[in-house]
Amino acid sequence: MDALQRADWLVLDVIQSRAVPLTFAEIIDRIPELSWNQVFLAVDALSRRGEIILSRRGFEYQAMAAGDLSLR
Repeated sequence: MDALQRADWLVLDVIQSRAVPLTFAEIIDRIPELSWNQVFLAVDALSRRGEIILSRRGFEYQAMAAGDLSLR
């Protein structure tokens, strides 16, 4: 597993482990071994592949697992 795949897996695991959407800052806080840039790239890739859903709340973005229906 390369570094990008590992980051994607870590971010997806954190998002899927929560029943509520997480802000970008909350995701970063839960994965201290990844840099801000690594988390951003993983969130972007996961969103583009349809594995997570991004939504905007005020000035922040939230991420949730694509299978979670709480924001739909």
